[in-house]
Amino acid sequence: MESWWEGWSMVGSFACWNALDATAVFRQDAAGFTIACGKTYLPNAMPSTPTTTLKALKKFGLSLPGTQPKSPWPGHDDVAVNNKTFAFMSVDGGALKISMKLPVTGKDALCHPFAAPTGYGLGKSGWVTLSFMGGEAVELEALKRWMMESYRAQAPKRLLKELEAQQPWVKAGVLPDLVRKRGGERG
Repeated sequence: MESWWEGWSMVGSFACWNALDATAVFRQDAAGFTIACGKTYLPNAMPSTPTTTLKALKKFGLSLPGTQPKSPWPGHDDVAVNNKTFAFMSVDGGALKISMKLPVTGKDALCHPFAAPTGYGLGKSGWVTLSFMGGEAVELEALKRWMMESYRAQAPKRLLKELEAQQPWVKAGVLPDLVRKRGGERG
């Protein structure tokens, strides 16, 4: 007799069903993606071009305290805090690629078909690369949550305290509003 757990595998702290013909069992991961039978469902996803998504993510990243743009390689539009990159972003061959440090939700993120450990040994340190082909629907809010996690992993504690003082709900995991930069307009 087959045990109830056969056909399931652990990914992070969640179980994923391996059988192809199974009745879908849904769960939501920490970033808000809904997963069933190894497929990712994006109920709030909106189709956009890779360039549009990259610009929206960069705007969000640069709205966080102490951030600055960083482009160490041609074609990259990275975002750093305290000179430490927390989001490597590029549009390459019509595909959007984003690498972020995800120490808390990285294992959950790797359950998605669009995610893989980042190369050059960074995957061992919790970095995950997300790749979306042009025309694919992307759930921007979930990507912002992952970007926020990466920011928290790289930012100095004083900047995190500054953000949490301005917007206390951030400490509870809610995304921050676009914050005012020194001398800048509200994003």
